[in-house]
Amino acid sequence: MKLLKLLSVNLLVILMLGQIEKDENLVTEYYTNIAGIISPNLEYLGRGKISKAQAKTLKHYRFIYNKRRLLKIQYFENNQPNDNSYYGTHEVKYNYLKDQLIRSYYNAKGKKASTYRHYYSGGNIHKEVFQLDKNKDRASLILKDSANNQIESGMGSYQFKFHKIDDKSFIQKQFKKDGSANVLTLYFPFYTSKITTQKNGFLHTISNVNDEGDLIMNDSAGYASVIFDFDEFGNELGWSFQNVSGNLSNREDYLGMDYGFAKVVYKFNWENKRLGLHKGFQEVYFDEHNKPTENNKGTHLIKYEYDQSGNFSGMRKYNLDGKEIK
Repeated sequence: MKLLKLLSVNLLVILMLGQIEKDENLVTEYYTNIAGIISPNLEYLGRGKISKAQAKTLKHYRFIYNKRRLLKIQYFENNQPNDNSYYGTHEVKYNYLKDQLIRSYYNAKGKKASTYRHYYSGGNIHKEVFQLDKNKDRASLILKDSANNQIESGMGSYQFKFHKIDDKSFIQKQFKKDGSANVLTLYFPFYTSKITTQKNGFLHTISNVNDEGDLIMNDSAGYASVIFDFDEFGNELGWSFQNVSGNLSNREDYLGMDYGFAKVVYKFNWENKRLGLHKGFQEVYFDEHNKPTENNKGTHLIKYEYDQSGNFSGMRKYNLDGKEIK
């Protein structure tokens, strides 16, 4: 009997040590925000790194790694699981297979959930299934619902294809269920896009290219590329539309999107710039001559207001004369 008890204790110790050894391989990092992306081929990137102690008092994301491989991302408010994240739910789980990478989404109760990203524009997307090439780079993507059925995004994209150029750039195409080409988004209506990032991984450009990868004008939209302005902390400070020559170019009336401007600038009321924390910001429009202008709705400036808890509370719009637009 004593021998059985001793074996049981030893087994428990072995299991506990195994668990400790397993946990020692896990690394958790804490961030206040996730950097903005425009493609599912761009990985979620934390910004505003904080300590575990700081995370107890701030809204934050937990990035959990095992030997430098990302396993999951979780979002918390008041140190509790929350669904109000950049990707639209509490958790993203990563599953690494021989020739696939699968990202699955779950809510704060641990139930299957759907992600929401602006480049999808809806759809019951529970899984993103990436097919990997021989170099382990993402070559294609299909979307699946919680019942594991392949589905279309809210934009009508049924399949995505990627071609890696180098560590900072790739080509992306989207296709509908019937195999016809689809646009990246209504706001960035490119069928074939070259997407680049900065050295720090933050988004840099989206360019309209032909099958040879050459930059071409999208005459309907009025520009050839979009240049993003991210600071060293990953804060998005605005973007500009440019033509093939790299000059500012006014956006045209196309696909129901706002138009009549070439540049957008964000001006923040910073609480902590390094952590990306602010008390509100302004969105201001400029034309192809880099002069203050109004969009097609007569708006020159939008003030986004936030409450003391950091939640969006409303916005006010103004024209060039400073008059509020109701």
